[in-house]
Amino acid sequence: MIEKFNRDRCEILKELVLAASNGELVEISDADTEDLLEYLDAQIYAIEKRAARAKKRGEIKREAGEILTARIKSLLTEDLQTADDIMAQITDLPEVTRAKVLSRLATLEREGFAVKERIFLDKRRRLMGYALPAFSKKKNK
Repeated sequence: MIEKFNRDRCEILKELVLAASNGELVEISDADTEDLLEYLDAQIYAIEKRAARAKKRGEIKREAGEILTARIKSLLTEDLQTADDIMAQITDLPEVTRAKVLSRLATLEREGFAVKERIFLDKRRRLMGYALPAFSKKKNK
């Protein structure tokens, strides 16, 4: 019933918009006018409410990202560590993935808080290691 009611309102609005775009005047009853205004006010309120919730969710996600970045930054040492090593040390934060850790490490490297160097495990296998910039082999040479 409510969907049909909303559909009727939308059809009236569509008719008004089409008529206005053609330069025509359409007469609607006062009851329909009040009904449409109430409907539009309710829709505007719903849109604003959704936008506020989305903004709050965004703030929570940003805050969680900042907490993860700070945690990774605190785990960096003078020794080179792989992203997996760093991720294994983060047990207190939920939903920590390797991709998130690598993203935060790349950000820290761009900002100068970390350096990235190759770690050779054997002749064929090498990984990227991350450390504090003051202890980097590149900086000390």
